[in-house]
Amino acid sequence: MLNASNARLLAIFCVVLATIALLLAVSFNAAQEKNVKTVPIKFTDPSSAKEMYTEYCAVCHGTEAKGNGPTASEFKYAPTDLTTLARKNNGKFPEVQVYATLKFGTNAPAHGTLQMPIWVDLFHSVDTQSSSIPQLRMHNLVEYIRGIQAK
Repeated sequence: MLNASNARLLAIFCVVLATIALLLAVSFNAAQEKNVKTVPIKFTDPSSAKEMYTEYCAVCHGTEAKGNGPTASEFKYAPTDLTTLARKNNGKFPEVQVYATLKFGTNAPAHGTLQMPIWVDLFHSVDTQSSSIPQLRMHNLVEYIRGIQAK
């Protein structure tokens, strides 16, 4: 069950991921208005979480995942330091919440009412041959984020 602190952390995490695709988010929203399901993102190797993180996440979270990516200054709230998710959750990595953020999106406080792109849909846009590959991408990203938690 999410407490208020974890819910806020999750919301901030989602906002940060949303910034990665700021231009894509605008295109994605426009595409939705035209009844187009997704806007393709740059293809990365689904098995390389590091490559996916670098392409999709580092622009907001930074290469070291500390929340200091090149677009960080554009946010109302600083991007989440992804290395402290477990610490902020009593030492337990919030796997379900991170996965849910990638799958369902969330409101993005840094952007007011802007909604984070739903990453599973964006992953489907580059993995059109298999519905299991987007799930693999999300799983690998969650595991990558788990692996970078501060000790």
